[in-house]
Amino acid sequence: MQKIKLILTVFTVSVSLFSQSLNNKSVSSISYIGNQTFSEGKLINFSELKPASILVFSSTLFDRRLLKLDAIALKNFYQSEGFLETIVQDSFSVVGDEVEIFFIVNEGKRYYLNNVIINGLESLQEKFVLSTLGLFKGKPYNPVQINTNLSLVDEAFQEEGKLFARYDIQQDIRDSVIITLNIEEGKKIYINNLFRINFRVLFIARFSSPS
Repeated sequence: MQKIKLILTVFTVSVSLFSQSLNNKSVSSISYIGNQTFSEGKLINFSELKPASILVFSSTLFDRRLLKLDAIALKNFYQSEGFLETIVQDSFSVVGDEVEIFFIVNEGKRYYLNNVIINGLESLQEKFVLSTLGLFKGKPYNPVQINTNLSLVDEAFQEEGKLFARYDIQQDIRDSVIITLNIEEGKKIYINNLFRINFRVLFIARFSSPS
């Protein structure tokens, strides 16, 4: 049992020393393997780690945490372009004081938006909702923009007095994608009275039609 503990201790120390030894090493190159749709020049824009040839006057010090984050950013980009099943694996090789980075990309199938069904929409124009969420028929399906811009749709509802709108987005993913957006706008809120207490503006609202 003591031998096992000793081996584990030595292994832990070795990993720690190896991680520390990478701290002062610069990134010499970034290579992408398996990318067919987008060029390396396009993909490197989503990487925080960049070689000196890209930064011209300086180089980025290698950081394993940033490497993982770059892989996630790369996967998110592919998903925003309709590649919902993309797998990105990161790897690196140490050569002297420099680190070579590799991203292995399995793009998978690209999905396009076939149809959008919106239920319960009354206060906003359907065209506005579709364009804000990036839902364009025949275009690559972008779930990232839906998640990012749903707050903009909510703000538009609030401007219409619908402060408690609720959303349910359902994805039917087969050869293409069909989106069903169910909206519960809720009652419209009107402000009856507005007054100030201790430099704070308070208001009394009612859930009914204006008189």
